[in-house]
Amino acid sequence: MRAKQIIGPPLERFQAKVDYTDTCHLWTSRTFRGYGYFRVSGETWLVHRWIWTHTNGPIADGLHIDHLCEVKNCVNVAHMHLVTPLEHCHQPHSKWISKEQAARTHCLRGHKLEAPNLSPYQLRVGKRKCLSCARARSLAGHYGHDEAWIQEDADRRYNLLEESLS
Repeated sequence: MRAKQIIGPPLERFQAKVDYTDTCHLWTSRTFRGYGYFRVSGETWLVHRWIWTHTNGPIADGLHIDHLCEVKNCVNVAHMHLVTPLEHCHQPHSKWISKEQAARTHCLRGHKLEAPNLSPYQLRVGKRKCLSCARARSLAGHYGHDEAWIQEDADRRYNLLEESLS
């Protein structure tokens, strides 16, 4: 049996699908991976982005909405704020990257975790994966080399990066 479709202005349809608790305003309709969504004028919106836009205006390119309450289906605008992807992954409650990983300055083999030993994407979002070691592991897997070869090749690649900056 299909749920009864609510017809009317988007805000009224939105509000009819929210359970207003003492703290969070919980989306009770359709979700995907925990995030609510609904359609407005033929366009599908994530509900937290729609209510933010409806309440505060457009979200600038490159910004994320961070749920301070850590509840994905919460649509309480007071529980949201705009952050960059890098800030988002460094939030204390972030599931994107651990605080320990974010604080690392060197990989397990001692290579610095900074440009150019991190990709532009990693620098933008705050990830930490040594490119020298990753390239060496990839080659070792392809050619069947052992761990000692990986260490030697990763160090060689890292030293070449360091020399190119000097």
